[in-house]
Amino acid sequence: MADIPIRAGDGSEAHDETPIVVDEFPRVPTEISPPSAMPLPTPSTHESRDALLGALHRAGLDADMLGPIAEGLARGDQLEALLLKSFGALVAAPPLPRRAGSLLVVAGAGGSARALAAAVAADIGVDPAEVPFASLDPEAHTVMTHSRLVRSTEEAGELAPGWRRSQVAVVVVDAPVTARLSWAAHMITTLRPTAVWGIVDATSKDEDIASWAEALGGVDALALENVVVTMSPAAVLSLGIPVVRLDGQPANAALWTAIIVDRVKGGEANRTPP
Repeated sequence: MADIPIRAGDGSEAHDETPIVVDEFPRVPTEISPPSAMPLPTPSTHESRDALLGALHRAGLDADMLGPIAEGLARGDQLEALLLKSFGALVAAPPLPRRAGSLLVVAGAGGSARALAAAVAADIGVDPAEVPFASLDPEAHTVMTHSRLVRSTEEAGELAPGWRRSQVAVVVVDAPVTARLSWAAHMITTLRPTAVWGIVDATSKDEDIASWAEALGGVDALALENVVVTMSPAAVLSLGIPVVRLDGQPANAALWTAIIVDRVKGGEANRTPP
């Protein structure tokens, strides 16, 4: 499903149209395979270790992560074990809010943000069909009933207390990385969320993600999509924002290791002469 951009205008012209409600949320990306049962061989020479460290750097690992890995490779440790330790030491994201009265905002491009919000809502016992969608897009009425579509901060301010009164609430704010974000930032401020999760394309530039997150007033965690098509999936970790989802799957040390090992193996295959 294509991302729904934020556009200027209040979208009021769409309120009188009959909503065409989509029954299914956008498809969750294909699962990432776990690490291979056959580990990568430990490089035995200084040159081969340098080549492997170069591949890890291209995959997005920074100097703080590469240092301990380089020391471990020199000792003869296996790469998978070193990666598991490094990714296991990352700062964990705060847990999902689950107490009645709390509110989680999921910010990002419309379709992707709605898919993530639906998955999160199901995890915490909220009906995904009841998740409100705050968007200025004139076509948003085609994917959301009028009762769950929010067009202004005034509406959000009036409705939010009811959403969060008896349980935790999840609200989507349509805020693509490439959009003008003043409206989205004002919406998030009005909602007074307990936490904000942002979802972005893994192919986006790190500086663009950083600017986007800052413009929204900060995000507590990131979800990445299209991880399988970027050559430097770990580069986003340099922003210091915890990553909670990778192509729809909960991010953990094992999954990060699988992704990086896959990149390294791909690089080795590309350098192997025919």
